[in-house]
Amino acid sequence: MATGQQAFTGNTWAVIFDAILHKAPTSPVRLNPDLPGELERIITEKDRNLRYQNAPDLRADLQRLKRNSDSGRSAAAAGKDVGRGTAAKRWQRIIFAGAIAAMLAIVGFWYFIPRAPA
Repeated sequence: MATGQQAFTGNTWAVIFDAILHKAPTSPVRLNPDLPGELERIITEKDRNLRYQNAPDLRADLQRLKRNSDSGRSAAAAGKDVGRGTAAKRWQRIIFAGAIAAMLAIVGFWYFIPRAPA
């Protein structure tokens, strides 16, 4: 969602799920150079032990990233307030889309990962 392109494509759901589980996506920063590198780390982690285990942790990191990005931009702009509302709305959409995508990925992995019988 952050790049405007699908991370994985295929002719069937099975091909797409296989790609999600076993292939690395194209770097989001390479597809959209305006994205901060930290966002790439947040949204592309595949190792289940390193992925976000809950939505509040993901949300906190996304908000931290937004705060740091906004403060860097405001310092660089030094008095220029033109277009700031548009940039803030864009970041809100990216953060919201990232949070939704991450929650869907977590639920999808939880649902499709085989579990040992009880």
